[in-house]
Amino acid sequence: MKRFFVFSIFLVLIFMLTGCSQLMRNRAEIDRIFNTRIVAIDKLEENKVLYTISTKAAVPNTQQQGTIQRTSEFLVSEGTTVFEAARNMAQYAHRRPHYGHTEFIIFGEDTAKAGILPYLDFISRNQEFRYNAKIYIIQGYSANSFITSVSTESIFLADRLSILEDNSFAQSRSGKVTLSEALFILSKDNVATFLPVIIVAPSKEGPNSTDGAYDLILKSYAVFKEDKLQDFLNEELSRGVNWVKDRTQSGTILVDAPDKKKVSLEIIQSKTSIKPYMDESGLQCTIGIKFNTNIAESLSSEDIFTIEVLESLKQQQEEQVETEVKKILSYAQERNMDIFGLVSNFSMKYPMMKNELRENWPQLFPEIKFNVEIDSNINRTYLIKDPATSK
Repeated sequence: MKRFFVFSIFLVLIFMLTGCSQLMRNRAEIDRIFNTRIVAIDKLEENKVLYTISTKAAVPNTQQQGTIQRTSEFLVSEGTTVFEAARNMAQYAHRRPHYGHTEFIIFGEDTAKAGILPYLDFISRNQEFRYNAKIYIIQGYSANSFITSVSTESIFLADRLSILEDNSFAQSRSGKVTLSEALFILSKDNVATFLPVIIVAPSKEGPNSTDGAYDLILKSYAVFKEDKLQDFLNEELSRGVNWVKDRTQSGTILVDAPDKKKVSLEIIQSKTSIKPYMDESGLQCTIGIKFNTNIAESLSSEDIFTIEVLESLKQQQEEQVETEVKKILSYAQERNMDIFGLVSNFSMKYPMMKNELRENWPQLFPEIKFNVEIDSNINRTYLIKDPATSK
């Protein structure tokens, strides 16, 4: 039996190494693959779908012979469904689209308002797509017009989005949401969700700039009820989402020194706990947030490293965080959108009431009484203790 098993493996390897193409039908040479990094989907009139994919291509440099330059390349197709639109590309595509390295899935604002779940169905069924691909909503643009207008010869959109993602921790007013996270939330009843929003603004280099003609801004979330876009949050509410969802990595908190000059505090560590419970008055939930900050900058010329001043700075930062959290909780309850997935927290705490909670959640969620508990520390300063303006 052992010899038969070894012989079978040896036989399979012989066929694979001799280039037997029938054993791997999707196999193709790399120069014949359109290695898709961005997928953009738009809903058109008459129930049509506009499907756009993009990659970074290497083309001969016309200015310097013998060299190549990188440029953005697009394929665009229409269809009644996303699958049909993707297959229609085969009629003219010079290379076969491959989705194994797709990093970003983009929806325009109008498409998001109509609902994105039907389009995610195609993506989630396709075995080539990675479930860690990120989803973005483009405010004020269609997905197609966004990726074709923002990409330039010297700047590829996927590279720009990767940089924005890497830097999003700096203020924790946005973040990344993967395909698997979005599908998991959208599949649940009575749970709303949020997706990061990209805002397009004219470049500070000027509207006629040929290198980066547009600036991309990632600083907020869009909120969804079921799978339809409801609203765009401002920066304060977006950071409130991150506080509650324990997604805060860093950020800036501005407080006042005794002389009313600003002191910049850097968030360096944060942890959120959610504790649901019931009593005679109904459902209640305690949101506990613990975080640490460092003093990153002081515009004051006074000594802020006294017990009294440090306690004042600590109190101010806790009040700011408490305000941000309470605002997003009020926003969610007023619109009856559980963007925090609290129905799952209560169901886990009270499993015998799971079905009752889920059936009545639209009536229960707006009535939850929240208690917000904030605890913080100011750990240290950086290279200097005394301010540069000290006398």
